[in-house]
Amino acid sequence: MHNLSLGPAQPRCMCALDPHTLLYEDNSVKPLEIRWLDCKRSQPRSTGRGENTIQTHQSWTSDMCCVVTGKKQKLLVTTHCAMGIYAYNTDFGNAEWKLSGKLGNLRENIRPWGVTTDGTSGVFVCDINNDCVLLVSVQGRYLGTVLRAGQCDVGAPWRLGWCQPEKALVIQSVKDDESYISVVKLEIAK
Repeated sequence: MHNLSLGPAQPRCMCALDPHTLLYEDNSVKPLEIRWLDCKRSQPRSTGRGENTIQTHQSWTSDMCCVVTGKKQKLLVTTHCAMGIYAYNTDFGNAEWKLSGKLGNLRENIRPWGVTTDGTSGVFVCDINNDCVLLVSVQGRYLGTVLRAGQCDVGAPWRLGWCQPEKALVIQSVKDDESYISVVKLEIAK
């Protein structure tokens, strides 16, 4: 194990792009930026355009994850509680798609928080306005909800991760002012 210095950066959330590259949002600069860090060299890594940042929005990022599409292109999917779900091309830094507002048969506009991927079905997003977990394709299409508060003793979903061997979501939820961790196996039709 070794420590890497981020200097004056103030990372809010982070994820791995590959085994050697860390992406993190830097809250010390305005507008907010997502930066690359080459963990082998302890230096910023360039994108395809010679830049090492993605400009985000005035709203800070709630969570982020990396997704590999069918074209072997890597997308960084970020959630912004006040603004929606965004996907950025990690090779060039440009926005690929955005989802926001009222989707499908949901009661309210989405307020995305936690985000993860299973690597094949798409992207799972906690929606704290509608107390559910959304499934979104890697192309940015809303596919529906896979879990609602109250199912499998899950309270309002807040954060989540993917457990590959069990093919299950690991969900942090809140119910009656207490936090819970639940493991929920999913059967998703392809």
